[in-house]
Amino acid sequence: MTTETAHDESPTQLGVTVTRENRGGYSFVANVLDVRIELPVSISPALRLQAASDPQILQVKRLLHLGGLPIEYYFQHEWTPYEQSDGLCHRAVALPRDQWRYFVIAWAGHGVEIAPFQKAVNLVPPGILCYSQVFTSDPFGAGDYMGHKFESVSIPDTHLVAPPKLLTVDAEHIRDWQTTLAALARLDHGKHPGIVRAVDSLEKFGRLPLSDDLRILGWFMVLEMLLTHNPNDKEIGDSLSHQICTKVALLNSRLTQLLNYRPFGAQVTEERVWKTLYAFRSASAHGGVADFKKKLHVLKSPQIASDFLADATARILRHALEEPVLFDSLKPV
Repeated sequence: MTTETAHDESPTQLGVTVTRENRGGYSFVANVLDVRIELPVSISPALRLQAASDPQILQVKRLLHLGGLPIEYYFQHEWTPYEQSDGLCHRAVALPRDQWRYFVIAWAGHGVEIAPFQKAVNLVPPGILCYSQVFTSDPFGAGDYMGHKFESVSIPDTHLVAPPKLLTVDAEHIRDWQTTLAALARLDHGKHPGIVRAVDSLEKFGRLPLSDDLRILGWFMVLEMLLTHNPNDKEIGDSLSHQICTKVALLNSRLTQLLNYRPFGAQVTEERVWKTLYAFRSASAHGGVADFKKKLHVLKSPQIASDFLADATARILRHALEEPVLFDSLKPV
């Protein structure tokens, strides 16, 4: 990450240098959002979601690193399907200016809440990615440009695919962001360092351009640091796979929203899904072949497996904010 200065020095007529500090800023939402509420909407007293202004869009285009299509095709177009001889295709149709999908998380002050917000919003699947930070002279991204923190890695492909995956943001979604941000703020970092590390790790993985097999390793790493202990060579009855299967089954009944096993079919048990997911993880970790036609056929495909595990990891970790003592008690069992 490259950082530019976040203040501006201007000479006066008397030759005195006046320093102006940043009093606000914004971070670009890399996901393509389908916003169904009136904007701007407050997330906290210092944070809000708002449509990007023209100057903000120009700044985002200057900073943004994409692979493949130009940024305009994601945020300034509607993708409509049509049939061709070789299958279903999509055509990008330009949207009118008032329907563009550039959005920012804007803040007042020095932006100290943007980092915990990004960690919290990852726990509300599918999550959003806030990319880079631009500092401004006035609150909520208004006023003059004062500097930026620039991310040197490109936006991961999971956030920008063609045609784009629209993420619906409505009033319920905003409430989930608010309650999760508040729950994260309440977490005692000194008493529950394992949960803190898991939250931090999940946020970091989401910013990396990882393939499906590496993403699987990342999510299992989060689950293992959250739920498991070292089996100490007691692979019978105490393996990491056994710990994950039994503890996830216990926790699922306590989640506000149960884990969604429907993509794997009605006849597949929860235990079989997690044992097969762990087999996928082991194949990735040890250089094996992930065979979705035979051994891993229950998971259907790498994409379905990774989408499920992303959702499950976020939901389980979100619940850890509500019952941290329970999670700390489960870990050594």
